Amino acid sequence: MARSQKAKQWLLAPHDVVYREKDSLLAVTCMNGSVYVHQTQWPEKGLLGDPIELRVVPPNVRHSVGAIAWGQGASEDTLFASSESQGTDDYSGFHLAFDPDQGRRIYKFSASESGDGMALDPDGARLAICTAAHDGVHFVRIYDVHRKNGQRAVQEVRLDSFYPNLRPTAREGEVTAVSFSPDGLLLAVARSDDEVHVYDTRFMGQGREPLRRFLHWGDNCCMAGDEWGVVDAVWVDGWCGRGLGIVTGGSDGCVRFWDVRRSADDIQNGDVLAQPNSDIGHFSVGDPRNGEKPLVVGDNGGRVYVYDNATACSSTKTIYSMASSRNRTYASGHNYRG
Repeated sequence: MARSQKAKQWLLAPHDVVYREKDSLLAVTCMNGSVYVHQTQWPEKGLLGDPIELRVVPPNVRHSVGAIAWGQGASEDTLFASSESQGTDDYSGFHLAFDPDQGRRIYKFSASESGDGMALDPDGARLAICTAAHDGVHFVRIYDVHRKNGQRAVQEVRLDSFYPNLRPTAREGEVTAVSFSPDGLLLAVARSDDEVHVYDTRFMGQGREPLRRFLHWGDNCCMAGDEWGVVDAVWVDGWCGRGLGIVTGGSDGCVRFWDVRRSADDIQNGDVLAQPNSDIGHFSVGDPRNGEKPLVVGDNGGRVYVYDNATACSSTKTIYSMASSRNRTYASGHNYRG
């Protein structure tokens, strides 16, 4: 087993960790309302260096830092972060842009509801922020971060209600993932009601309907009680011979491919790429041209599956099994070359 070269002991439970692609900065979000930024390139040291603390919420506010994103392209020197309340009756949130190299806040976004998710477009010029307000109301706002304009969203839409389709055993309505298409024109919003809604960002606004609504329609196969809905929405284009589409994993225990050029009512849409033994915890898509496996799936039964090709009923092998079925599985298979 490989030995860790650097280690850090945390007094607080980390919520998420994200590297900045252009260098070795590591951002760690925590339950205390702060983001800690580490420089990780010190070969002479065995530990991560002392971090820079970026405070997202005011003192004495009980929020966690949830969504986080490093800038890229036009915003590559910026770190974006959102907070979410730890209380059941608090739907407030703080959404900020930081200069991590200077350790300071740059500007604040106008959104004031609890953070649900965020994503940058491929050019790093626009940031989509998903929020949750009271009475089950959810919004997506798109900001022009190239011009560092956080005071006014250039696009805003209220999401469809979660509750008509939300199963009784599911968690409350929430956005589980959000992502831009490779050309930056479409936005996929993954939801806890097992749907993925696709918006054309050129025509977003109040009253606008999603361009597509894709549903994981299979029977619920959750093992641990909670249902997480669609856990991720990954855009692909030319992946394993497929055109532009979205790969998703849901509570029906299926990883599916959705062709966005085809209607959601098309029974040929939503191809099942993988179907392990329980609902999906996490999945990764890889590039076989780089020697990577095309698909790695972790289910909430505690097993990780590696697939040799991205077609239904493809050959697979289980490479890891956890003892407990109540732990969510997180698998990272982008560089798996087994």
